[in-house]
Amino acid sequence: MYRRTTAQLLLPEEFRLPFGGALNPANRWVRIAGAVDWWTLEENYAACFKKSNRGKPAYGVRVALGALIIQNRLKLTDAETVASITENPYMQYLLGFEAFDGTKPPFSPSQMVRFRKRLDAALLRDVNKTIRKALRERS
Repeated sequence: MYRRTTAQLLLPEEFRLPFGGALNPANRWVRIAGAVDWWTLEENYAACFKKSNRGKPAYGVRVALGALIIQNRLKLTDAETVASITENPYMQYLLGFEAFDGTKPPFSPSQMVRFRKRLDAALLRDVNKTIRKALRERS
């Protein structure tokens, strides 16, 4: 089961930090979040799921793809990826969360396997090319 995400891009200044302040818009994870066409990816990702109201809903494309981008760019294991996301508000912003919560992991490391099955290597390469191009144009 999959429920489409209604709000794809929260502005960095709208992301809630428990200690106050705001995210730096020049941060690499914030810039990557702005470079990805989340709406198009959402449409393609949602098509992978059967139409059903049974079972636990899958994580959104932004969580799945964002976690894989982090893992790929930092060359982390599944467990290291989840730990890094738990500790880093910028990474949580990339994944589309509305506020930072460093108290508990957003998902288990085993979920990374499901993300990789749904989002193949070819898609990741295409997204990485798009990100690199967008970041070069904005520099």
